[in-house]
Amino acid sequence: MNRWYASLPDRPALRRQLYSLLKSMLQQAIRDQYTHGINPCQIPRAGQNAPSTRPNFGYSDVLRVVDELPHDLQILAMVSFGAHLRLGEALALRWQNIDFVAGTVEVSRSVTEVQNRQVETTTKTERSRAVVLPRGVAKQLRSYAMAARRDPHSRVFVRKDGSPLRHFHLQRAWKSARTAAGVEKLRFHDLRHVGLTALAEEGMP
Repeated sequence: MNRWYASLPDRPALRRQLYSLLKSMLQQAIRDQYTHGINPCQIPRAGQNAPSTRPNFGYSDVLRVVDELPHDLQILAMVSFGAHLRLGEALALRWQNIDFVAGTVEVSRSVTEVQNRQVETTTKTERSRAVVLPRGVAKQLRSYAMAARRDPHSRVFVRKDGSPLRHFHLQRAWKSARTAAGVEKLRFHDLRHVGLTALAEEGMP
């Protein structure tokens, strides 16, 4: 087994996949009594993903990138950060989901891109949740709401002409902003994780 594993191409992902496949096949053969004994795939960590080498980002990194975004996208990024939203969840928010008195956001829907069009579905977990916004983010959203068209059923985040905001609109702007801010590896999806970490470690203003 060790010789076979050592002979595999020097491609970590492929090695993990082949090893995991072989291990699963042998385990099934043992369960079905086609063979007996112990599964020979016992190489430590051979089928596991390599530890993440992504850098750790903080609140200051997020603010640097957000400051480089167009103004109408800054609030989208801050709500996603403060409420720990996936991009699709943020794009699906409607004004009826915002409770300005309680300072909460109800997250129950998500937008995905399918064959170059938007499709609205349930969230990834298929459950709705209410999230309390940090005071600073709630204040920003309140100011944004005063200048926006606030039909309860309309989406919170749209383009300047009122048309739907698409994933690629945000992603394109985000890439430009993070380059300008010098935080090249900060992905929009990282906002969710950085926000959760900031809340747990320091609280949010």
